[in-house]
Amino acid sequence: MTELLIGQTLDPKGPVSVLPGSAEEKAKQVPDPVTYHLLCMLPEAKEEYEGGLLKASQTMHFEELLSPVLFVAKMGPDSCPT
Repeated sequence: MTELLIGQTLDPKGPVSVLPGSAEEKAKQVPDPVTYHLLCMLPEAKEEYEGGLLKASQTMHFEELLSPVLFVAKMGPDSCPT
């Protein structure tokens, strides 16, 4: 993951807040989940289709947000690891 987004509007051209600094500083600012909660991250969308055509920025935005795949980054102490 190259950037850690703090928040984003529904408008793909809208303002995006990105955490400043290096990857180590960003990792320190990520919250630790409590109780049974999970901290999940979205995968990055590829910029090209398999045939080599470039995707539109709105298409990439939808693929990132509507993806059924999440990466579990951290787990709370009461969460079930299964």
